[in-house]
Amino acid sequence: MIRNNFDCTVEESIVDSNGRFIILKASISGDPTLLVNVYARDSDLVIFYRSLMQTIATNNLDKIENIVGGDFNCPLNPVVAKTICNQHNRTVTVRA
Repeated sequence: MIRNNFDCTVEESIVDSNGRFIILKASISGDPTLLVNVYARDSDLVIFYRSLMQTIATNNLDKIENIVGGDFNCPLNPVVAKTICNQHNRTVTVRA
């Protein structure tokens, strides 16, 4: 997935104790870069994102270029997402 000659050195890593994010302070082609992988469960999203941002700020990583990816649990269109979810979660009652 990544070229063998990709110039990336990880200088520091921060791993959430709940497994919800990994933050890597890296150097990509000599440029300081923050790589963040997020798994945001659909509960307590506000608390989670505040914690993530606080972790980045506390470690003085908020001035570095960021590449952020992962599962944000934020649908682009909540109305469509809710409709699709409801269609897949219907229960069927069978009577004998």
